[in-house]
Amino acid sequence: MLGGVSILASIVGTFFVWAIKGGKIMNALYRGLLVAGAISAVAFWYVTDMMMTGNGVYSVTNLFFTALIGLGVTAALVMITEYYTPPSTLRSGTSRRPPPPVTAPT
Repeated sequence: MLGGVSILASIVGTFFVWAIKGGKIMNALYRGLLVAGAISAVAFWYVTDMMMTGNGVYSVTNLFFTALIGLGVTAALVMITEYYTPPSTLRSGTSRRPPPPVTAPT
């Protein structure tokens, strides 16, 4: 059920992805990610409360916070991937560069 809610939130988030002329594409993608994440976070509470109330093992609040941790990990993975993707393949105009390799290529 949480997956279905996330898919619907992602669809809504796509309507918030637009780039400003001359702007960075990643800003537009992050805006869509933020909207989808916020909608998912709100919906997760209702889904978790509806499905897990009275389960006798875990509290609804703990399960909800677990789902929020998953959203946070997803956002972190997106940012880490963007950081380590070379600017030539990313084409986002990012000014950050990944750190140099630890060893010389062989």
